[in-house]
Amino acid sequence: MSRSTLCLWKEKHSDISDALKKGKEVVDYEVENALLKSALEGNVTAQIFWLKNRKPVVWKDKRDDERKESEMPVIVNDIPRGNGKSKID
Repeated sequence: MSRSTLCLWKEKHSDISDALKKGKEVVDYEVENALLKSALEGNVTAQIFWLKNRKPVVWKDKRDDERKESEMPVIVNDIPRGNGKSKID
C-alpha cells in the first residue's frame, strides 16, 4: 500500500486513524516506563533526560550560581523503588 492510499483511508475511515494513533500511544507508554525503570536502576543518562524533561525550570542547563535558591533541586537519597510497571505523571 502506498503512503498516499493510507492517508486517504485515514481521512475516510476514522477507525483506521484511531487505531494507528492508539498504537503510537502504547509504544510511547512502554518507552516512558522503560526510561523510568532505567533511571530508577541508576542509569545517570536516563535520570538526566527524565529530569530535564519533567522539571525543565529546575534542571535546565544553567550554572548553579545563576539559579535562585528556590530553583535548586532537592536531592533525596532514600526513594523507595517500585516494580517499574507503573507510569509516573
